[in-house]
Amino acid sequence: MTEKIIKVFEKVLSYNGDTKKAGDMLYNILIKKTELRSRKSQFISNLRGIIYGTYIAFIAILFIIAQILYLLNQMFQGVLQHLVLQ
Repeated sequence: MTEKIIKVFEKVLSYNGDTKKAGDMLYNILIKKTELRSRKSQFISNLRGIIYGTYIAFIAILFIIAQILYLLNQMFQGVLQHLVLQ
């Protein structure tokens, strides 16, 4: 990235351009690039939190369903045994 900035300044100097304007433009580009990197980092962090949260919720729901099925199985086995004994 530093090489690109240096090349831009070299071109500006070779064409006798305004180095102040070129510097301001490059500064604005660097600020935007830094902001985009920061946003990307925040997005990835948020996405990671959403994925982990969803995964934990999904596992919890599966556990609850398994417990309900286990209880229903136990209940129906008890009813079946009671009917068989009579």
